[in-house]
Amino acid sequence: MVSRTLTPTQTNTGMPAIAAAGLRNPLTSEGLTPVSVPVQFIPCDQVGRKPAICPDGQVILPWGWGAQKPLPGFSHAEIKAILADSLRGCGRERDADAVSRCGEDFKIGQCGDCNTFVGFPVSCDNRLCPDCAARRAERLISEHYDMLRQIRYPKMITLTFFSVEHLDRAYFADCRKKFKKLRHRKVFEHVIGGIYSFEVTYTLGVGWHVHIHALVESSWIEQAELSREWEEITGARVVDIRAVYGKDKWAGVREVVKYPSKISTFINNPALVDEFLRATKGVNLAYGFGALYRVRTRKHGGGEMVCPVCGGVNIDFAHGAGFIVAKDRVKRMRGGYVLRPPPRAVFDE
Repeated sequence: MVSRTLTPTQTNTGMPAIAAAGLRNPLTSEGLTPVSVPVQFIPCDQVGRKPAICPDGQVILPWGWGAQKPLPGFSHAEIKAILADSLRGCGRERDADAVSRCGEDFKIGQCGDCNTFVGFPVSCDNRLCPDCAARRAERLISEHYDMLRQIRYPKMITLTFFSVEHLDRAYFADCRKKFKKLRHRKVFEHVIGGIYSFEVTYTLGVGWHVHIHALVESSWIEQAELSREWEEITGARVVDIRAVYGKDKWAGVREVVKYPSKISTFINNPALVDEFLRATKGVNLAYGFGALYRVRTRKHGGGEMVCPVCGGVNIDFAHGAGFIVAKDRVKRMRGGYVLRPPPRAVFDE
């Protein structure tokens, strides 16, 4: 049976706080029974005193900035190259080609209002592509900015589940059902609304570990009560909750809506990449509830295309437009890209 022991920590009042977490044994195909092992229980910091630095381990992965930041020593281009190799290894040749070319080509349309030739990146929209994850976050924020900016007392909550041997869509549906049940408990009675998504990691010999990150609008939430309620629903009671301040709120929103996954734990394994993509196919990228229930992510290539020069939405991809150019043929400007003018011919005198 797999277990892990972490040392106790101190709460803000100086009292030790210990919680127990269970893991399912992925090495057996039946009779998966949770076992309790002592782990570190992260102290609440909802009032901004002594912000805790959370450990990043298999048993508990408290929320921290950078779930989708580049892997240490790797650029986004290198990460996409590794991902493309894994996609080819599991027979996803078309997906691999799309990831390799993601953001390298632009489709050109002409604005019907100002006649500017506007460029739109051709993206792969792969769940594991770091560039697409960033675009999804920015698009959701831009679409729902007025709604999200009304969150005055944001709290970031992390909820863990037992590790499992295999992932599938039914498992994510069950996780969402359990979180919905929690939202109907008394501990959530002061939560006005929020957004949430899943983070997924993989550990050899342990399996897949899924946890929920939620950014909620709420007054004080008692962590011990939250832990008890979550244990009653799922059997696992390791939770983390902390207040978010200032510009960190927008960083928190980005982390949630990017559908984060610790790709460094499985990106170079074709079988695991294939299993993750199959399990998340058709699964929404982020969810809103309560006052934020209208918050939904869409493909960042969907919706209206806007001219960055005049703000017009009448973009024509016919009548001389609609062609593809390389990235060096467009110029970035605030709000998008425009086609660079062709280089002038040089003639000898």
